[in-house]
Amino acid sequence: MRKKFMAMLAAAAMMVSMLAGCGADTSGNETTQKATTKATEESASAADKGTDAKSAETAAPAAASDSGQAKELSVGVVIWSVDDGGLGFSVKKQLEHVGKILNVNFIFKGGSVDAESQIKDVENLIAAGVDGILLCPMVDTTIDKFTAMCDDAGVKLSLMFRSVIDEDVRSVALAAESFVGDICEAEEEAGADLVDALVEAGAKNLALMYCEPGNSVTDRRQAGINARIEELGINVVTTYTMPAGTLSAGFTEGANSILTTYPECDGFLLSFGSDGGIDAVIQLVLSKNLVGKVHVASFDTVQDTKTAFENEILVAETCGSQADALFAFMILYNELQGTPLSDEPIELFSNYVYIKNTEQAAKYDEYWSYDTYQLYSEEEIKNMTKVYNPELTLDQFKEIVSAYGYEDVLGRLGAE
Repeated sequence: MRKKFMAMLAAAAMMVSMLAGCGADTSGNETTQKATTKATEESASAADKGTDAKSAETAAPAAASDSGQAKELSVGVVIWSVDDGGLGFSVKKQLEHVGKILNVNFIFKGGSVDAESQIKDVENLIAAGVDGILLCPMVDTTIDKFTAMCDDAGVKLSLMFRSVIDEDVRSVALAAESFVGDICEAEEEAGADLVDALVEAGAKNLALMYCEPGNSVTDRRQAGINARIEELGINVVTTYTMPAGTLSAGFTEGANSILTTYPECDGFLLSFGSDGGIDAVIQLVLSKNLVGKVHVASFDTVQDTKTAFENEILVAETCGSQADALFAFMILYNELQGTPLSDEPIELFSNYVYIKNTEQAAKYDEYWSYDTYQLYSEEEIKNMTKVYNPELTLDQFKEIVSAYGYEDVLGRLGAE
């Protein structure tokens, strides 16, 4: 049997406490994207974080036909936002592109930034009859609840932008029938890199704008930042903690309070900044005429990257992580087509794209905007699937993931 007895007990107990029935969601945060099909082929190659658990005893979904005709699928996407002008928006645009190629109907649930709301989103997606769910959980402690819900409904689950750090939760997830894997970035290393960028810009008195503990991604980012600051002996004037899902107004209020209380502050480092958070801090620095005196480095994506660098406020940002969602979906897609890349959950690291100057920012705005270019062509996307590329192996898929980055995208798109 693929589940250990204790994992089954844990999942069952969570389901008793969690499931209270599913209702249809009619909020303005839900959007759907209907897909059409096409065809072709090419080969491919990505980063490892190891795989665990799940024996091959469980029956797989019915495989797609040998003729290369993929089954039409319905997939729910639970994410913090789809209209933030940054990462969430980019994820939606990218998946819509993929859906048209692979005949996938996506149902987007954006706007849920707490555990309770995400649980309701998953309940509603299950009630809507989706085949699988692509999820960015706000906290680790809800992941075992999601796997229990999906196990009960026979729905597959893939995590984007997250790896499961809590060992108890992870053991339950790995034993779940529904869990196919997760993708996350090397957050600690990225945190250290952002510290270095601020130091190179001349910042000596940093203000850290952090997410409250409990989010596995921001916890890891903050650990990397703290370790690098301690190693370099950098002065931290304050650490300002905010709830996950804080919107731009919260960032403005926090940054304003910091600059008022600590006028010596010459650098902000944000461990999260989606939904306009980074933009709010940059605009505050502009409004206070502190250009050249206060610098900003952040995770997540500025809405106007090029202008932020031209104003000489932003010195570094980690972006381009929308590919994480694509890779997490491809793991899920292969599983749903009955052609899984592995009999065990797949856990991988994806790469950030680092932007540190106006030239890189201009390239990023052009090639990652989804207006003219897509990160992967139709041929490249189909070659990440076994239904169109039967020779695809897990190792080849890992090579594709590990290759992703600034130079990789520009090279494949033929940019100068």
